[in-house]
Amino acid sequence: MRLKRDPYHLTFWKENPVLLYALFFLLGIAFKISFHLVLLVLLIPLMISCTKRSILGALFFLLALFYAENDHDLSSPEKISGIFYTKKISRFRSHFKSGTTYEGDLVTDKGKFPTRTYFKGKKRVRGDVLIKGILKKNGPFRYSLKPTSFKEIKSGFSIPYFRYSLKEKAKRFIKKHTSKESSDLFSALFLGDLQNKRMRYAFQRLGISHLLAISGFHFALISCLIFFLTRCFFSRLTSLCLLLLLTSCYVFFLGFSASIFRAYIVLFCLVLGEIFGKKTSIYNLLGISALIEMIINPPIILNIGFQLSFISCFSLLFFAKYFERALFLLFPKRSLNDIKNLNLLSQNAHLFAAFFRKALAITLSVNLAIIPLLLFYFHTFPIIGLLYNLFIPP
Repeated sequence: MRLKRDPYHLTFWKENPVLLYALFFLLGIAFKISFHLVLLVLLIPLMISCTKRSILGALFFLLALFYAENDHDLSSPEKISGIFYTKKISRFRSHFKSGTTYEGDLVTDKGKFPTRTYFKGKKRVRGDVLIKGILKKNGPFRYSLKPTSFKEIKSGFSIPYFRYSLKEKAKRFIKKHTSKESSDLFSALFLGDLQNKRMRYAFQRLGISHLLAISGFHFALISCLIFFLTRCFFSRLTSLCLLLLLTSCYVFFLGFSASIFRAYIVLFCLVLGEIFGKKTSIYNLLGISALIEMIINPPIILNIGFQLSFISCFSLLFFAKYFERALFLLFPKRSLNDIKNLNLLSQNAHLFAAFFRKALAITLSVNLAIIPLLLFYFHTFPIIGLLYNLFIPP
């Protein structure tokens, strides 16, 4: 007697419930922020496709409605004063001016505003400040403040300033030992900070700007390197613990952007699973990282880095295998015995075909998913990037 199998979509959600609840939570935040009825249209098929878990999913949706906050109605720039709590400090440099940019939360009697402000020249503060200025709304949950006066609050140790100081020292070290162009590239690859606008534009034209954003690909390389080096001297358990410690320090040094935080949470959960002998689906890990980011900062769903990071990651995990199966028609897979019977030239050709099949499947799965977003935000898509991404994974 044959057992009746559940449909694939039911099996998928049964195996990956955290990803499902993250989607419900995301839809709840999006509905609260934008109040578009079309989001309810997306909610209905999601609930139908997972009938057994739809009640708990609906609870996540309702929780997001109560948890997320509405944006402020600031139709025109206005004078404002309050306390600015710094989260990130970075330098900006152009042909006309240079200075320091501060990102954080501006708390006033009207509420909390996610704000970016700046100080020209060498003027710099170490942490939180009492500030007055002109506040302008640049978009949903995005504000800029032109300061007119400020007074630094002496609050002792400042994590953002400490991180900024470490990065500046690292940049000076890189600049001292490399050429100018190379130092800009290495700063982007290892520190996630690129000030050279010409280089950024060139990478965007080639469709490989993902190399300049520290994400899962970078973490995978760094993690493999750390684990390989530590495994030469320590036990497997010690190497895994050192991997967690060193990557945690690296993330603290870099800061918590969407792509970095997503890659770190996935890596952290994977390593913890290896330590305690517990394994879970990579989709669940993706859902956990998305949930944590949305709980910490609900408006992050409007961030293009968050959208591109999670859509490309999910598409790579879900669609790449189907593209690879389809490409078997063009590049058929051979058994090991058949490969051994081939001459050397044919063996090398088969190896290249296998690499090309895998690379093409990855490139198609990621790029076809993010093309709508790229066209919506940037109104362009670098076709030549499809070729470069065959050799430089997205």
